[in-house]
Amino acid sequence: MENTTKYKLASSLKKILLKKDIDKITINEIVKGANVNRQTFYYHFKDIYDLIEWIYTNEIIKELKIIDIFNDWEKSCEFTLNYILKNKNFIRKTYKISSLENFIYSQIYEQIYKKETEKTNIDKDIDFMARFYSHAFIGIIGDWIKNEMKESPEQIMKSISKIINDK
Repeated sequence: MENTTKYKLASSLKKILLKKDIDKITINEIVKGANVNRQTFYYHFKDIYDLIEWIYTNEIIKELKIIDIFNDWEKSCEFTLNYILKNKNFIRKTYKISSLENFIYSQIYEQIYKKETEKTNIDKDIDFMARFYSHAFIGIIGDWIKNEMKESPEQIMKSISKIINDK
């Protein structure tokens, strides 16, 4: 029951975001769309931003934990890009105010660091390289979102894979 209510609130927020920006949305609008009372919202979430974090955690992060992100970074990135495309409006309006950017950064960093550490015992430049690629990927995603996601996830993955795999 608890998750059902959370999903109702999440769905309500996403529907409202089709018409309004996040800073113009009220708790009353969300609870009305979810057919619950205001107190129910506060039982589950402290504010709208907490609801956004819950949505990302349950729709992206939980799924990425199922995918073996450390052994299949391409599949993880492709899932993330496809999620972003499928939820285009929600992402565009919440990406910069959520922790999704930080989560994606940390996952990419860990993957690259692990991959490079396995290749060599020299730890000197691995941290810099992992940070560089992580920031680059976040920049690519941010630009892609800002530019209305015109490229397909497959095109982006092909370019990223080419660079990371040095092919």
